[in-house]
Amino acid sequence: MHPRLKILGFATKTLLISLIFWQLPLLFRCSSGIAQAEDGMAQLPDGNYQFCSQPETKDSPFGSGVCLWFRKVNNRVVGNYGYPQSDDFICVSGEVQDNLATGEALAVSWPGRAWEEIPQSPIDWDEEGRLKLNQASIIHTSGSKDERIDWIQFRSAVLNFKDFYRYTQVGIGEEKIPASCSVKDIKQTWNSSMGS
Repeated sequence: MHPRLKILGFATKTLLISLIFWQLPLLFRCSSGIAQAEDGMAQLPDGNYQFCSQPETKDSPFGSGVCLWFRKVNNRVVGNYGYPQSDDFICVSGEVQDNLATGEALAVSWPGRAWEEIPQSPIDWDEEGRLKLNQASIIHTSGSKDERIDWIQFRSAVLNFKDFYRYTQVGIGEEKIPASCSVKDIKQTWNSSMGS
C-alpha cells in the first residue's frame, strides 16, 4: 500500500474512533429509558405526560418522588402536581420556558386535607421546594363547618422541573388531568374520574 494511503487510512480510523468516543455519552443518554425533563419539555409534541423527581422503575408504576401529570398544548401545561397515590396534590398551569413552568395554581382545602390558614407570603408547596406559590385567595367555598371546602387560588406559581424524569407511561387516565386550573374544570375532572 502506498505510504500516503496508509496515513490517510490511519487518520480516517483515528477520526472515526474519536467521533465514537465523543458521541458515546449521547448515544447512551438517548438509548436510556430515562429522559430528563430539561432535555426538552418545551419541545415535546402536544399530548399527555408524566414527569417525576425520581426515575421510573417497575416498582413505581404511578410515579416516585413528587410528580407532574399534565397536558401540554403549544408551550402551555396544565396538570396535577403532587405525590403519587396520595391526596396531596395541587393543580398547576402555566407557560414552559427553560426549566420552569410559570403561571398559577389551584388548591382544594377539604376536611381530609385542610389548609389551616391561607398563606399571606410566598411558600414552598412541596418538601422538595420545587413549587413556589404566592398571592393566595379563596375564590370559592361550598359546604359548611365540618364539610367545608375552600378553593384556594395562587395567582403566582413557579414550578422548577430541572432534573425531573420523563416517564414512559402516564400513571393516571386522561380524564384525571384537568383542562384548566379552574373550579369548574377540577369539579368536572373529579366527576368524570368517579364515573369511570
